[in-house]
Amino acid sequence: MGTRSANGARIEVTGTTTHLTGVTLTPWFQFAGRTTYTQGKATVTVASDGTFTWTRKTSKQTQIYFTHDTTESNTVVIAARTGPRMR
Repeated sequence: MGTRSANGARIEVTGTTTHLTGVTLTPWFQFAGRTTYTQGKATVTVASDGTFTWTRKTSKQTQIYFTHDTTESNTVVIAARTGPRMR
């Protein structure tokens, strides 16, 4: 599941896996208007209960997926910030 904070500055992806507990996941993300994915610099470790959370600061629409070895997650799309821009 992917969500955006109330002010639109931070996105968060949470997930659950049943067979990758304790492993490290690599996030890959793509911003709207781009044609390629970029590998995230910070990895995510799956907790012993199978959950993980990844956050990033951005106000752009973002598509995100995670990898471990050759296993790839589904892609999550988080909409761009909506509402008035704060200055």
